[in-house]
Amino acid sequence: MFDYMDGAADDEVTLRRNSDAFQRLELVPRVLRNVEHVDLACTILGCAIRMPIVCAPAGASRLFHHQGEAAAARAA
Repeated sequence: MFDYMDGAADDEVTLRRNSDAFQRLELVPRVLRNVEHVDLACTILGCAIRMPIVCAPAGASRLFHHQGEAAAARAA
């Protein structure tokens, strides 16, 4: 299971594309910013969400954790 989660499948095309996309990003730290009023609200698929934390359905989660999807649902 570790190799499945840690490794890349077949010809590793998705791994390379994800790595390339991440390399194109530039993270710019913003220090000394006023954070007195922070608003994390956004709209996802037409639904207003106050805090954008999303758990994507993965399926077969019990392969990686003994409680599987139930644990992910409780965490969400």
